[in-house]
Amino acid sequence: MVHLIEEEEIALLTSIVDAQRTLQRSQTAYWGRAFQQYHRHVGNASHNLNACQHKWGDLKPKLDRFKVCFDRVPRGDLTHDDRLEIAKIKYRHDRNLYFFSFFRI
Repeated sequence: MVHLIEEEEIALLTSIVDAQRTLQRSQTAYWGRAFQQYHRHVGNASHNLNACQHKWGDLKPKLDRFKVCFDRVPRGDLTHDDRLEIAKIKYRHDRNLYFFSFFRI
């Protein structure tokens, strides 16, 4: 068990709170930039930042599962697009395939 004196505990708690604030600010900046980019692509969209964050929460696990499929396709002599097509076949059971275009970047 680690024993900290009161001053050390206060310093540790202060550091953690500061780190959390910094992280929150960086996440806020990240989502602010993402939301601006979204509006540039979509134009006059009716969705707000919270709706976009919620949707990302839905899409992220699907994107992660697709990435696993994509990463399992051997590179060999295949082009990126060939690997993408093979990964799509492996992931075909899911109907939400519209995010595949992200892998063409």
